[in-house]
Amino acid sequence: MITGIRSCLLTLALSACATPTQKQSPPAVEQRFAAPADPQVVNLTPFPVLLLTGDDAAGHYYSLVAKATFSIRENGALQLLGDGERVIDRGPDPSKERDCEISGAAINQITTWFPYTGVLIEGGKLEEVKTSSGKKMPLRALTDDGSGAMQYRGPQARTPEYYYAPCVGAHHVSTGWRLDDYLPSNARIRIKPASGAPLELTLPQPFVPFVLLRYVSGAMIPAPMRVVLATVDLPQRRVVLQYQSTFATMPALRKIEFRGIFPGAKPASDETAERYEQRKQATLDDLAQCAPPRVLAIEPCANPSRIPNPAIFGQARF
Repeated sequence: MITGIRSCLLTLALSACATPTQKQSPPAVEQRFAAPADPQVVNLTPFPVLLLTGDDAAGHYYSLVAKATFSIRENGALQLLGDGERVIDRGPDPSKERDCEISGAAINQITTWFPYTGVLIEGGKLEEVKTSSGKKMPLRALTDDGSGAMQYRGPQARTPEYYYAPCVGAHHVSTGWRLDDYLPSNARIRIKPASGAPLELTLPQPFVPFVLLRYVSGAMIPAPMRVVLATVDLPQRRVVLQYQSTFATMPALRKIEFRGIFPGAKPASDETAERYEQRKQATLDDLAQCAPPRVLAIEPCANPSRIPNPAIFGQARF
């Protein structure tokens, strides 16, 4: 189901969570309008978002998807673009869910959970991904099965393995990789172009999108957004990061706010610079301690019973 909402918000409800394997078909998408009980979605960032619902072993949950687009500078630093890749704006034709469109493949955007980050590159090869401490993250090369899907089939393959449609925007690519975990915001991504010197891509810091979940009970809970897909278009010198966060539909949510801590942010008009820095650091620390969802889709920190760092809120508006 799909409902168009202004400001690039839309709601897709899937009949089931996608658990893609080579033999499994993508989930069907049916159109409907959001029920009055659905929470309000408020986007406080410049990035396009969409809200999915899914059902699987984790139960019934929401999944918020967002995209951030960057240009690649000469030194490999990524610079945020104001006009980037959009999310899908309509319910996809099931027969075309793996087609490469300007906004990428629909199936990559309507899969309600990925347990790791996929990396797809046009015009180059992924050489390594390092954390800020210098530790190399394992890279798993994806195999194209000829049906418009790529997944990992080598040693230590998971059950199930999730697949990606091999699309970098409208370009179909022949190689891809996945990590064993989610790409950290401060990671260094080393890429070898088809010609020329290697590039080491880095995000501006801090760059931490997150959701603030406002429950009917009154609880306010920050939860991380995870990078589930990174697409790199070297000829166009462009990178798109697709973020996702999953959280249960019950206990009932009143509002889902998509927020973020980004470079250049300033204090609110009613708070001091000191208070802003305290609030920012408290939010970053709270999100950093949130364990990733490894087996089931729902974010462990998306729990109305947990007590976030109180410095996140204080008396300042948030």
